[in-house]
Amino acid sequence: MANAHVICPTFFGQNIKNPNTSHILFGKILASDDQIVLDREERLMYEYLDSVKDDIGAFEKYKAWISLLNDAAQGKKLISSSLDSTRRQEVVVNTIYQAITTRDKSIIVHDTNCYSDFIDEINRQRINMFQLHDLSCEILRKKFTKVIGYSAFEEDLFWALHRTARMSKKSWTENDVNDLLREMIASMGRTNGYDVRDQAREGESQSKKGAGELDLIIENNGFLYTILEAMRLNGIDSGYIQSHYSKLLTNYNPLGVYRTYLISYYTGTNFDGWWAKYQKLITETHASDFTGVSSSHTEEVVCPMPKYHNLRHLQHLFRCFGKIYICTHFGINIGGGSD
Repeated sequence: MANAHVICPTFFGQNIKNPNTSHILFGKILASDDQIVLDREERLMYEYLDSVKDDIGAFEKYKAWISLLNDAAQGKKLISSSLDSTRRQEVVVNTIYQAITTRDKSIIVHDTNCYSDFIDEINRQRINMFQLHDLSCEILRKKFTKVIGYSAFEEDLFWALHRTARMSKKSWTENDVNDLLREMIASMGRTNGYDVRDQAREGESQSKKGAGELDLIIENNGFLYTILEAMRLNGIDSGYIQSHYSKLLTNYNPLGVYRTYLISYYTGTNFDGWWAKYQKLITETHASDFTGVSSSHTEEVVCPMPKYHNLRHLQHLFRCFGKIYICTHFGINIGGGSD
């Protein structure tokens, strides 16, 4: 899976000077499908330049690397923000935190110990750290092998939703479909390192009067990893959809999980027409209506090409309290209507 990387300046300086490892920066990182994240304040670029200023050969390699990056295909270079950072490690961490991307995020580091002050949040946001020996492998190995990235989980989820759509019947209740989906995801989780719980008494109910039920909680390594909320629809009920989305983002997410999933079981007869209206609703509704936070705003709504004929999805990237969140919305067709 492609990643979005921030390269630590120490790693950059150490390896672009070394003829035995400079190919990692040009090949494994620059020539791959991965994104390279920089800050608009250009603190990272200053640090990269500072790391080679006393070495003419390294400076020439730096210029070549920057030139190739600037000439790369659109989307290769991703501009984020380092905010008001002053420390080198803080610049790196803030830049990856603020990156607006649906890819798994990572930091390429020379020494992981330099980031010990940030390790709790790095783990909570599922940001991987790669070192030189990880990049030397044919396939990137995760530094924290017990912490799974979201792209791997989403591959499992796509498969489970596709199979659920094929096997479900219109007459089934929402719980019947949830049960099937839970078993599909759980079977993948036993192999891939996460656990599934359903209808746990978590958070607050929509009325705020007591504990409510949520559909699926995913845990990884003993910690809350993500939340899946499901609803059954045969048309567009904006109030109902907003209520479920709000519940997912606020009532049942006290820890502020950064990536969540909202699934709609569509039972109508015009799946494509319904999904077009659903996309329009999410795109045109202000993010604050979902989060309850007036300063929230949408950064981007990504609408990828369908992977399966009975499954649609979009990714809603929004900012809340200065941080980036992503909710992936799925629509699965269990109504039997034609595409």
